[in-house]
Amino acid sequence: MRCHHCISREIGSRAATIAITSFMLAFLMACSTGRNAITSTGRTTEAVPQATPVGTFVDSRLKLRLNTDGTYLAEDIGPPEFWNMVEGTRSYPQHVKFPPHKGRWTWDQATGQLTFAEKKPGSFRWSLDGLHFESQYPNRLAWGTNAHLRRVEY
Repeated sequence: MRCHHCISREIGSRAATIAITSFMLAFLMACSTGRNAITSTGRTTEAVPQATPVGTFVDSRLKLRLNTDGTYLAEDIGPPEFWNMVEGTRSYPQHVKFPPHKGRWTWDQATGQLTFAEKKPGSFRWSLDGLHFESQYPNRLAWGTNAHLRRVEY
């Protein structure tokens, strides 16, 4: 059986621990209101800028680079396409290499729709119509309803 002095010390120790913990929580809450968050490195975090569709986006068929100056470069990286070429009485497959697609791009922030104006109109294997950027998904471009180009760093 413990004596009443040991029990008093134990109760006092618990009360002190609770008081210190309560004080620390109140202190931390008071210090954190109305200030920038401090990271583990001691630096304050800055406000996150609004996401924009600038950068390089890829999928298995297309690589698209959207530059800050409003220019773009689209490259066909899909599986090779072949056409049958006929020369006299002979027929053989011919590998088709599409040149890069260049021009200017604009972005309607309200709808997310991207619009592309070709520098030199010509044939390109993939249609860039239907590409749109959603700010809540800043690391991808939606291509139609089910396909996405993911943002990559080069």
